[in-house]
Amino acid sequence: QAEPLPGLNESDTSVLAALQNLSAQTLVFVVPQEIIRKFVRAVNAVEEGKVVHEYRPITSPAPGFVTERVSTVGVQQPRFLINVENYHRYDSLVTLVALLDTDALAAFYQRFYPLLEEAHAEMGLKKGNFHTVLVRAIDHLLAAPVIEQPLELVQPKVFYQYADEEVEALPSTHKLL
Repeated sequence: QAEPLPGLNESDTSVLAALQNLSAQTLVFVVPQEIIRKFVRAVNAVEEGKVVHEYRPITSPAPGFVTERVSTVGVQQPRFLINVENYHRYDSLVTLVALLDTDALAAFYQRFYPLLEEAHAEMGLKKGNFHTVLVRAIDHLLAAPVIEQPLELVQPKVFYQYADEEVEALPSTHKLL
């Protein structure tokens, strides 16, 4: 019989232990404070097409984002290409997720679902239950277009933007993928 769930405010230790049981490698990626709340917040953001930059549930991959300047003679605004090494920044995380035992992951989700639902309710959003939001977030990610050709970037200010207006108009989550 499963141990009773801790309260949401005291859940980090239990969640970390359960994640370690799934794979010790998960602890490399998980931000160890407020795990349930950060995850719920991130899922709600993804369902809306947004990427969480503050209070992320996982660490940002290293190294940082790298671009290559494209030779643009006579063009006012310099253009850049995404360095191909950037595509490998998430390899270890994707490999970890692909190797997780799906039955164990489902059991983890069922065990901690009451806390996920509690954290979702705290947000006060009228989107239905957490599971419904999670399914919509997954559907949203699966709907991202697959773009094969290299994409040019511009840097009008501090941050890069896609030079192609159609790509730049995509939701942040699709652009990240």
